Amino acid sequence: SLCASKGATLIYCELGSIFQHPEFFSLIRRARKKGVNVIAVKSLAAVESAKRQIGKRKIFPKKGASKIAKEKARAITLERYPIFAWKEKNRVPTKRFNSYEYLFGGADPIYKFFMSVRTKDQRDPSVWKLINDYDRNIANALHDARYRTVEGYGWNKQLAYKARLMISSDEFKDYCKVKFMIEEYGDSLLFIRWVL
Repeated sequence: SLCASKGATLIYCELGSIFQHPEFFSLIRRARKKGVNVIAVKSLAAVESAKRQIGKRKIFPKKGASKIAKEKARAITLERYPIFAWKEKNRVPTKRFNSYEYLFGGADPIYKFFMSVRTKDQRDPSVWKLINDYDRNIANALHDARYRTVEGYGWNKQLAYKARLMISSDEFKDYCKVKFMIEEYGDSLLFIRWVL
């Protein structure tokens, strides 16, 4: 189309039969129907020379532009998800953080299955008491309620034991404390600055 509008000749390098490549052959046929002069060059050196003549304009990014863009993206993420500020501050690995999110999330969170009846609805993690029951029984209760692990597996006593250790950790309790505060005070930048 450009050659037809400019009255230019279309040059292509013929390295084999164009009939073996139907899309390319149809392109050449359409060009000829539009009245474009088409020339096949049988030399690869000619194509390399044409490429050198075109010359691409170089665009250099501003110094520090990617750093500024990363900081803006980080600020937007922290504004939308203030819990990430806690994750960064405490240097919590992503896999463990995702487990915390999974154990805490939902209408009936998984961590409550590990809490005593009196303390499971408390919003202060410092008063939580773990249930005095076998991990196998907790795994069965989670299975009966159709809960899955964070990886999507069914619960067993080993996975329930690992979850119990995670839930009883000070880090998880601190995570829950921050999540309760976010629910109470909302996703404000002032809160993010307080967490950091």
